[in-house]
Amino acid sequence: MKYCTHCYTLTNESDTCACGGKAEECKAQTGVKIASVKGSLKPIVEPALKDKGIPCEFYNPEKDVYTQLNAKISSETEFFLLVPFEFYSEAFDICVGLGIVEPDEKIEVEESTQTTDDKDYDQRFEEATGTKRKSFTVLWIILFIVVGCLVIWGIDLIAALIKTSMGVPVISKFINFL
Repeated sequence: MKYCTHCYTLTNESDTCACGGKAEECKAQTGVKIASVKGSLKPIVEPALKDKGIPCEFYNPEKDVYTQLNAKISSETEFFLLVPFEFYSEAFDICVGLGIVEPDEKIEVEESTQTTDDKDYDQRFEEATGTKRKSFTVLWIILFIVVGCLVIWGIDLIAALIKTSMGVPVISKFINFL
């Protein structure tokens, strides 16, 4: 299966797209266009895809700065809805359910060419959602808080020992606190 490097649409076997762009072979992570979506539909489409573990990107084909900045203000701006090639069939079916595309617009993709790596679904899902990375981030934050607390308690203990050596009986209060 090939895709156009200019408009990101899938093409069957031709070397050029209808837009005049060059067609190249798709890889599993290649972003391909599902449909053109208005900015007002972005809050509906993005959660629907991400809930199913499908990463997506809204690409503005007009690359001028004004359009990029105005895209957040104007809900009528057109975006290309791009998904990785390996998720094309699932994403297309979701977009049909949302009424964004018609079922007859789907380009049939052989399942054997769609997933080119030997990873199972769980590994691809983790790569797409970053769940493992988020879990490690949370664990590092918790570890940082625990170490911070231990450092503060250690400083308090040292301060208590210094006060005790100066004749102030504070260490018993500190031990009772723990």
